[in-house]
Amino acid sequence: MAPSIYPRILCTLPGLAPAWLLGYPLALLELLAFTLLFNSLLIATWIWPNWSPVWVVRGGWGLCLTFWLVSALHAWWRLPKWLGRTPRIPQVDHFLQAQAEYLQGHWFEAEALVTKRLTECPGDSEAALLLAGILRRTKRFQQASTCLMQLRLRESAAPWLVEIEREQELLRQETEESDP
Repeated sequence: MAPSIYPRILCTLPGLAPAWLLGYPLALLELLAFTLLFNSLLIATWIWPNWSPVWVVRGGWGLCLTFWLVSALHAWWRLPKWLGRTPRIPQVDHFLQAQAEYLQGHWFEAEALVTKRLTECPGDSEAALLLAGILRRTKRFQQASTCLMQLRLRESAAPWLVEIEREQELLRQETEESDP
């Protein structure tokens, strides 16, 4: 999905994007410094042209243009991080490998792989559900129950509520069977 144009507009004024999006005080100072420089140069160029020597005004415009370009390019480059949209694409899909190990009954290998996946993508509800299943299969009922309770609290787990309920029911049954 292409980023929206509206946040990119914030990049056109030095310091505006980090000040507006993140509330950085130094970005506000950058915005203020640029505004003072730009307005002073406008006054020196159009209202009181004899206010300062021509070389100072021309040098000021060069400084202003450089300031603006560097700041705009920096903001454009950093904007995805500021918006929190920087995609993290794992090099190896540990989730698919974990599923394969799980289906073969290799619980500990599957657990290691799904734990790696959750380290890379902590919000992955599918991987958390698989981890709960692995914990149930290895008779770690308390950890499986905790994992399922935490999973239910996630918004991203909404499509998986039926599977979460099923996993909780299986956990209840196995817990009752193991208790004398």
